[in-house]
Amino acid sequence: MNFISSYCNGEEILGEVIDRPVREQLWAGIPVGHALSLLSGMLRDLDLGDPPVQAVEASWTSALTGPARKRALDAVMAGRRLLPPQLLLVALKEALRYCPAGAARDDLSDLDLVLRAVWSIGDELGQVHDDNEPLWGGIKASLAAELMANQYFNVTAHPLPLIARTQATWRGGWAPSVDPQLQARAGGQPAELFAQATGCELDAFLGLATHLWVQAEQHRYQSFPLEFFRRTGIAQAAVERFLDATSVSLSDLQRYATGHDATEHPWDFNELRLRPIVRFPDGSVQVIRLGFVLERAFGQVPEFDVRNYLRGIDSGKDLTVKGGREEAFRLALNTQFEHSVGEILRRIFPATGHLRRVYTENDMWHAWGTTSSKPKVCDWVVDCGDMWLCLDATNRRLSQPVAGGFASPAELDREVNAVLAGRKASQVASTIRHLTQQLPRLAGRNLPPGTRFVPLIITPEDGLPCNPGVHRRVEEIVAATGTLQTSRATPLGVITLSELSLLEGAAEDGFNVGDLLHRWRSRNPGVPLQNFLDGHNVPLRRPKWETDTFGRVMDEFLEQMTHHQSTRTDS
Repeated sequence: MNFISSYCNGEEILGEVIDRPVREQLWAGIPVGHALSLLSGMLRDLDLGDPPVQAVEASWTSALTGPARKRALDAVMAGRRLLPPQLLLVALKEALRYCPAGAARDDLSDLDLVLRAVWSIGDELGQVHDDNEPLWGGIKASLAAELMANQYFNVTAHPLPLIARTQATWRGGWAPSVDPQLQARAGGQPAELFAQATGCELDAFLGLATHLWVQAEQHRYQSFPLEFFRRTGIAQAAVERFLDATSVSLSDLQRYATGHDATEHPWDFNELRLRPIVRFPDGSVQVIRLGFVLERAFGQVPEFDVRNYLRGIDSGKDLTVKGGREEAFRLALNTQFEHSVGEILRRIFPATGHLRRVYTENDMWHAWGTTSSKPKVCDWVVDCGDMWLCLDATNRRLSQPVAGGFASPAELDREVNAVLAGRKASQVASTIRHLTQQLPRLAGRNLPPGTRFVPLIITPEDGLPCNPGVHRRVEEIVAATGTLQTSRATPLGVITLSELSLLEGAAEDGFNVGDLLHRWRSRNPGVPLQNFLDGHNVPLRRPKWETDTFGRVMDEFLEQMTHHQSTRTDS
């Protein structure tokens, strides 16, 4: 199973290679506002996911004529990608650097020029890598780094799981498992800390981002006059704080693009991710990428707002202080993440009568520990009869060099060791030994002959991804250290919290989740779980908990917005 769908380049579609000097001339003929409008429009339609990607790409490339148009449509029908998000983002950085001043036009003029420039970038970035560079995970190291970055930025942000997860992480307060002393050291509940860090109440911030998404979904809007924000009824101070945190002026964004060659570190989109809205000189604003706006409000970025703010309080500068508020907040969020994983596992594998299926780290310590020591075990094990799942969670995000696609082999190894092949692998191996030797003390029954073990690490969405290079490199490292070498265990794998939620949806549809995971790790261990499920006709359906939570939060936002608007009208 190949989960990588290669994107087309200019030579394939246009029948020629457009080099960089010619590409710069193409950009020089398009006003910057219009180029941004066209590129952001493509990203918007891809992020909305309705219609499907194939239809979106066919629609945008219909501006081509002659043989190029036919080749483009044939490529779409063959399942090739014409407009992958990461390529459009590289093009956006180039447009900021080379396009002349000028506003957007309310038409699709110059779309053919923009498409030619996009595919020309594909020609340049698709050039063969140095034959002498080292391998990492069986592939060239630079390609391995680029693959991780592309997996990260090529993912579409969906509002349903993001909003449901924000409810659990931010709006619902700290989980019961978060140590009260940590809560006190951090200085408040998650939503309170966000308001302190940004000067904007969390629900106002989330409500404005939701409003932008609704306008895009219902009307395909991506550009807005400032009057739009006033009509929401949300306090002007909150609107200003929202825009301060999420937007950047066109001139500042152009200065950033001019100082960073888009093809030197092509996949470094951190600046666009942090500030996904651009402010134009006339006072209007435009969403650069809709998915980035959702992530800015509902994804992992708000955590960085709070951590940066607390670091400043702790040290007066951007330094982590041991025992400080930032450390407490980070540790509390780690516990919050583990709590979310545990809740999903308990819903997927509910107890039946007196028979438990999910055992926690504390349960294993109680069963196998002594008064003087605790065994080294993972966070959970799940009883699937003649198979046990061994799971551990990490809230670690990709480091910037890895997320930006310019990590060295040593930096890639550090990431893999931190998440999979180091302490985590050792914990899993110890857990399997205890299950094999002392299961009755935990579960009150003996281990059936031929019992298999499936070790898994659960990460956030912007954590270490699963791909062939990561899988092979983990196998190389654990083989070299002698860890996890039992034939009864499948290869150590990584899944995201979102993929774990998809398994909850599969369980609600009657699928045997334990069997699915064993088949995945046994047959296609280098393929992301979501791609495996899709390739084996398992519906990628969000679970009832997520859909119910999403509906409830959206109703609350609608009620708040209506209240804001009526209050403003009355005044």
